[in-house]
Amino acid sequence: MISGIRASVAVLLICWSAVAGASDWGLSELGEALGNATEGRVGFREERTVAYLSSPLVSTGYVARHGDRIEKHVVAPKRESLILDGANMEVESEDGWQSYDVDDHPMLRGLSAALQAGLTGRFGPAEDVFDIALKGDRDGWSIFLSPKPGAVAEAVEEIVLQGADDRIETIDIRSTDGDRSTMTLLHDDE
Repeated sequence: MISGIRASVAVLLICWSAVAGASDWGLSELGEALGNATEGRVGFREERTVAYLSSPLVSTGYVARHGDRIEKHVVAPKRESLILDGANMEVESEDGWQSYDVDDHPMLRGLSAALQAGLTGRFGPAEDVFDIALKGDRDGWSIFLSPKPGAVAEAVEEIVLQGADDRIETIDIRSTDGDRSTMTLLHDDE
């Protein structure tokens, strides 16, 4: 009888410690891990499905992070660059450089908040624009960003960030018009 009680207590302690261990991981811990991840650059492959095109558009390049500054450089099929530094976004295309204050453009503000959340771990600005849900654990997580009513919700259906530990692996953006963009980050060890 006593050994049965000890076994029950042992099982309860194991279950409790598993629950306690699971509860020490959430959005703030993930944000801290992403924020502390090694800075630098990582390659990407992006596939865009556009409603009026019969086949997806594929681009490749690299994303770089230096503190809160995020850069996206497309190298193929044609060169383009996007630099996001705080509330300033600069875009280079065939027409040259254009600069935007993301606070003046609600759609850009929402997308920049989502990118900064995923690549720097700062979820505070994204919470102003999105309802945020985290599913999974350290070994495999998904963040679902659903736009709150407003300008972003008119254009974006949902943004899903997926990853493991302290690194993001995919960014999936679904537009309300049916278009979709999936960026897969190509880490060196893959």
